[in-house]
Amino acid sequence: MSLSQEALETLWHSSAPGRLTPWQQAFALGLAEASKEINGGHVNTTWIASKLRKSDETGQNYSDEAPGHSAVSEFLTKVKSDPRWFPGKHSGAKRGPKPLLTASKRARIALSAMSQKAEGSEPSVDVTVVRC
Repeated sequence: MSLSQEALETLWHSSAPGRLTPWQQAFALGLAEASKEINGGHVNTTWIASKLRKSDETGQNYSDEAPGHSAVSEFLTKVKSDPRWFPGKHSGAKRGPKPLLTASKRARIALSAMSQKAEGSEPSVDVTVVRC
C-alpha cells in the first residue's frame, strides 16, 4: 500500500487537539538525543518542551502552547519502554481522568430521579442524594 505525499504530510502533521503530532514526537526524540550529547547523558526535558508545540483545537495546525516538562518526561519514558513504538502510536487506552461515578452508581441515580418523577414531583439533586 502506497500513500501519496499529501496523505503522508497530513498524517505527520495532524493529531488529536492539544496533543503532539507524530512530527513533534519525532522532533522530541531528536532533541532528547541532542540533549544527552550536550548535557553529558542528562536529558533536559524543560528545554525540549520549550521547543515543541501542541496541535490546535482542530488538530490540523500547531498552537502556541508547549507541553509541560513532565509530559515530555512521561513521553520519553513511554517510548523507551516500548521497543515497537513509532511516531503517532496510540496505546488505545482511554484518555483523561477516570469517571467519578461507576455505571451502577449512574444507573442508581437515574432510577432515583425517575421514581421521583413517577411519584409526581420534579426530580431534585437533594432528594436524589438522600435516596441514593
